[in-house]
Amino acid sequence: MSTNRLPNDRAGKPASEPAFWIPPIQVGPVAPEAGEWSRLIMLFGWACARAKNGQLKGEILPAIQSSRPLREPCLHVSDEINGEIFYRQIGGSLSHVEAVAGQITGHEAPSPCTHCQRGLCKFNQCIIMYADGSLTYACCYWRRKYKECSFYRATGEIPTSEARRTVHFEF
Repeated sequence: MSTNRLPNDRAGKPASEPAFWIPPIQVGPVAPEAGEWSRLIMLFGWACARAKNGQLKGEILPAIQSSRPLREPCLHVSDEINGEIFYRQIGGSLSHVEAVAGQITGHEAPSPCTHCQRGLCKFNQCIIMYADGSLTYACCYWRRKYKECSFYRATGEIPTSEARRTVHFEF
């Protein structure tokens, strides 16, 4: 059961009676194909993601908006939470909205970064996304640690044209 309405989460705070259905969130090693969560995310209905005029904030979300979701967000097994809590976490900051949108639309990295290797990640897969003029992993962007990410630190700038083709949008 889903709706086409934009959810009104009042800046990440839950409404007393939700006006929409929040699907269960996947936890584990395999992210399923795009589905209910991907559709919900691509509405960008969180207050932190939109300006007062309804336009998407920043440069990342408008670029991702035209991308096709490839997968559902799937959380790392150490992060067992329900869908409603995850929805609120996403709405807690613009960087969380950007990270989860990058997670569902980006491409799997050829190798995991050191944060993911150590299990310090929100999501179950290392997915490449574009942020602040460079490529980084969505997991590190969620944690606001992308400048400490081994992928970012190794490049320091936008990587080669081959790496650029791993994301859906142009730089």
